Amino acid sequence: LRHSLAFPGASPLALSFSRDGGTLATGNADGTTVVWDLETGHAVGQPLAGLRGAVEHMTIDAGGSIITTASASGVASWDLQGTALSTHRPLRPSTRTAQSVAFSPDGHLVATIGIEGQLSIRDPDTLGRQGELVSTGSSHCCSSVAAYAPDGRTVVAGAGAHLSSIDVQARAVDRPPLDLGE
Repeated sequence: LRHSLAFPGASPLALSFSRDGGTLATGNADGTTVVWDLETGHAVGQPLAGLRGAVEHMTIDAGGSIITTASASGVASWDLQGTALSTHRPLRPSTRTAQSVAFSPDGHLVATIGIEGQLSIRDPDTLGRQGELVSTGSSHCCSSVAAYAPDGRTVVAGAGAHLSSIDVQARAVDRPPLDLGE
């Protein structure tokens, strides 16, 4: 990062780098997502708006062309290809709120986990769910998290001190939960 980034009127709550490290996206308390060019330190295009509530989680796909964001009102997918970031893919909110989002390493799937502790594997373009929900067995205590393993075969997801490993192909928990001891 060669420049300080100024956030007039919006406080960032979520951050995601592009794989090449040249772009940073910020999810803000005002419900917007801003894409930054880290070489210049300037925002690229206008803020992406459409979600109600603070953008608390986000992820950029491996190609740097899609950002998926989550707030209390749902999930949105933004297409960043082309030159105008203000022309985005229409908002496609999920039927359940999501607290965390994660792209598979190849960018072909996105995992979301909601306050119910259920993991969804989704199409990154439509955000349509592929297959059944997978219960992580986590409590409703706090913010949920999800992350793909580098090989793309496993997602670790859950909340609080309880994380489950989910086999993406089988759509099932594949080993005993990690107990982080809280």
